[in-house]
Amino acid sequence: MQMIVLSRPTTFPHPTHQWHRLANVIGQHKAVRIINPEPTSEDSVFCRDAYAKIGSSYIVAKFHKNSRKKEASQVVDQLSLTSPLKPPWWTTFEGGDIRKVNDTKIICGFGKRTSLGFVYWLRRTLPIDVTAVRLVDSRTFHLDLCLCVFGESALIVGNAFSSSSLQSLTRMFPDHLLVDMEDRYACNGLKIRSTYIVSHMTHLIRSWLQKRGVSVLLVDCSEFHREDGGVHCLTNEL
Repeated sequence: MQMIVLSRPTTFPHPTHQWHRLANVIGQHKAVRIINPEPTSEDSVFCRDAYAKIGSSYIVAKFHKNSRKKEASQVVDQLSLTSPLKPPWWTTFEGGDIRKVNDTKIICGFGKRTSLGFVYWLRRTLPIDVTAVRLVDSRTFHLDLCLCVFGESALIVGNAFSSSSLQSLTRMFPDHLLVDMEDRYACNGLKIRSTYIVSHMTHLIRSWLQKRGVSVLLVDCSEFHREDGGVHCLTNEL
């Protein structure tokens, strides 16, 4: 992760004071790149959705919502992404459905905003191990709202997954903590080395993370929660 990307809020009611505070906090830990979306792109502040960086490759979103379909190309143009990969027309994909495990393995959520067809295409396209997990709750329509990986450990919102997918995750991460749905934004943080920047935390989760060498830095993004987004949703990487 060389640089963190944030997309400037363009329309009311996005609270720019919270966004600027987040950008400032991240900038104290990592270089930041700010992009300026079209004024009509209401949800473009959630730039995680526009693409995913997997290894040295960039996968461009195929948005589920018609109102967001122009965002991906706008972000690609502003960031001058090199040879971005575009999923086929018959799939849907949004960047919030990718979680990296290590350099050779990722987890991809499907069932809400990303299609299973995308998973099949991704497996054929990149030389990387892809574990697919089904999302079943409308409150966690992206994987980054219900799973966060910390090396060999993970925070998991159990009710967000089908029973078989939850079993796959708990086998993959024997050292895990099951998180309640109301605390799902604790999974939607940004890891920069041993610091976890996040917009929601509980004493239990903080203690669990601290025992694993992770320090928590809490930043208020509560206004963005109303639009189903947190720190991870508001950021991406180059």
